[in-house]
Amino acid sequence: MHYKKAPHRKVKTGCLPCKKRRVKCDEARPICRQCDRHSLKCSFTLSVKTPDNALSATPSYSYADFKLLHHWSVATADSLAPNESLQRAMREVIPLLAINHEYLMHGLLALSSLHLAYLRPTEAKIYELQATHHQHLALPLFRAALTDVTASNCHALYACGHLVTKSAFASQHLRRGLIFSPTTDTTFEFFSLLRGAFSIHNHAYDWLTSGPLAFCLEQPLDANPKFDLYPDDPHLARLLSMLLANDSEDVNVCCGALNNLRKLLAMASTPHQTISTKTLVFSWPMEVSERYLELVGENKPEAILVLAHYCVMLKMVDSFWFMRGSAVNILRQCQQVLEPRWQQYIDWPVKVVGIDC
Repeated sequence: MHYKKAPHRKVKTGCLPCKKRRVKCDEARPICRQCDRHSLKCSFTLSVKTPDNALSATPSYSYADFKLLHHWSVATADSLAPNESLQRAMREVIPLLAINHEYLMHGLLALSSLHLAYLRPTEAKIYELQATHHQHLALPLFRAALTDVTASNCHALYACGHLVTKSAFASQHLRRGLIFSPTTDTTFEFFSLLRGAFSIHNHAYDWLTSGPLAFCLEQPLDANPKFDLYPDDPHLARLLSMLLANDSEDVNVCCGALNNLRKLLAMASTPHQTISTKTLVFSWPMEVSERYLELVGENKPEAILVLAHYCVMLKMVDSFWFMRGSAVNILRQCQQVLEPRWQQYIDWPVKVVGIDC
């Protein structure tokens, strides 16, 4: 008499040791029954090879990462943008680009982790650790790729830059610390990443306009509007007059940063504007000079006063989860570093942002 072996369902998603031994895996987490029985190290990591790796030949992604990717597609992508065009780019185009660009995939997974940390406070520490893991993988690859922007990688670099910027605001460890602290160099790290991201738009504009993100690229209705389009510009004009009373090279640098802010606020107030306020908010650190950033890092009061007024613009995008609280936190840092005699000059931003004195 011949007996047939009882059929069983082949599991292609079992752990690696079970696959290697060609035995059925029950996929129990964190360790399956087979590995537990035989004292084996249970692993569900899959290796996915991508062509765009500056530092790693075979990047690995876990099932936790695939969950993050799913959350991106059903929730995070739409939460990042104010209109359907930008949402579609986040939801459809960026994941496709990320398949071939490792830094973008890790940037995407990091931001998805931060979104889950925001949505699930009781599990925030777990998701923040996942976000930190992917940020540490993304940033070295992103920086390396920025040294050689080409027609083939500019789209992924442009997308990754925007994700890195959002992650910088969303990261809780940045919010708790002194973002603009010369002792930690966080100022220069944050701004250098943001400036690198936005510089791709100018450097590779012709390539971008003929690529997969062309449909969502934004251009302002008027790049040089009159300052008085912004109803509260008189507050900024008074600050400018006060700064100009002390004529020096560094003060002039701060005045230039202030006028950049006035221009962007006027653009945000332009009727029928064709560029989102969020994009304008992120544009200011790109438009100020390197010297101004150095002055912020040195806690020069004139530079900090301008930065405090930038918080008024940050407050405009406080409804986005990744920006929530940024205006308050940065303005409080400005209050901490300014001596008492300078505090009167930030009364207006303190009132607008809503900080209790």
